[in-house]
Amino acid sequence: MSTEPPGETTAIWGPYPNYDDIARFEYGRRLWKHPDMRARLLAHWLDPRHPYRERFLQHRAAIEWLLESTASERELDDALRRQGSSLRCLAREIPPVFGSFFGESAAAVAGAGGSQTPDSPCDAPPASV
Repeated sequence: MSTEPPGETTAIWGPYPNYDDIARFEYGRRLWKHPDMRARLLAHWLDPRHPYRERFLQHRAAIEWLLESTASERELDDALRRQGSSLRCLAREIPPVFGSFFGESAAAVAGAGGSQTPDSPCDAPPASV
C-alpha cells in the first residue's frame, strides 16, 4: 500500500483509509508510467460510456499531475494541503477502470480530449512539489 511509516500513513490517508482510493492512486501511478497504458486509461476515462467521464474532465489536470508525479505521498499531501486540498481528496477523484469496455475505449474515443477550468480544491494541481 504505502512506503510511509504507519503514523505517516494515518496522517495522509486518515484513521479510516479507503483502500479503493489508495489502490487507484498506487496502481494508477504505476500504470501511468507506460505511455501505451496512459493512452488507454485516458481513452477509457474519456469514453462517453464511462459513468465518471464528466467528473474526470473537471479534475483532469490535477489527476494527471498526481499520476505523473514522482514525489512521495507526504510531499504530494503537503503540496495539496497548501492548496486547500489533500492527497486523500484528490486520490478519490481518480476514476475506476471498468473491464466491460476498457479494451474498446481506445477505438471509441480516438483523439477525444478537453479539459475544464478547476472549480474545487481537488481540481487544480499545486504550483510545485
